[in-house]
Amino acid sequence: MIRTVLIFFVLIAFIISAPVIKGEETNISTQKPPGSGGVRQEIKKDKVERIESIKDNRIEIKEKREELKMTIQKQREEAKEEFKIRREEFKTKVAEIKDQRKKEVVERVDNRLSSVNKNRTAALTKHLENMSAILIRIQDRVAKKKSDGVDTSAVEKAIVEAESAIDTAKDAVDSQAAKEYVVTITDETKLKVDVKSAFDQFKSDMEATVLAVKQAKEALTAAARALGGGKDG
Repeated sequence: MIRTVLIFFVLIAFIISAPVIKGEETNISTQKPPGSGGVRQEIKKDKVERIESIKDNRIEIKEKREELKMTIQKQREEAKEEFKIRREEFKTKVAEIKDQRKKEVVERVDNRLSSVNKNRTAALTKHLENMSAILIRIQDRVAKKKSDGVDTSAVEKAIVEAESAIDTAKDAVDSQAAKEYVVTITDETKLKVDVKSAFDQFKSDMEATVLAVKQAKEALTAAARALGGGKDG
């Protein structure tokens, strides 16, 4: 009898303790590693901050470009008036040159500068249009990667920089295309110096314009490399 009573109490104790043990096992199996949630939150926060930084850069670049366009437009209007005055002065000075051969040379160089400037800026404009087309293709590929869950923040930053460089180059080319080069004649005995001065000015301006286009190309190349390499590729 006593033995039966003891067995009964042991069974009761086991039944009561069983849910507690099961609950403890459940808690242990679902417990997360210490600090894992905080790490994920930090990574997410860093990614959001980088995306916001890229957006801010785009807005800032757009605002600066609009300001620059207005400045260039104003400069063009002023240049047109200045060009008219210089062109009239040039015609007057050329008419005063007694040596017919020298007169023809000066007129030919003057026309040549304008022609070369027009052709070179047209070629550079076409080059920049091709760059813009390539950048659009890069952006399309980045959009696909992003939709697949790939972190594209690095390549997006490179794209923003490429956009900025291409826009800057376009402004430089537009500004150069609007320029007119007129040989400023000081004296018939100094025609060679006057012609060289006009040519040197054109050369300096064109080199600066070409440099802007080269920098745009380098930025575009960097964006392409960012797309194909590292965590973005």
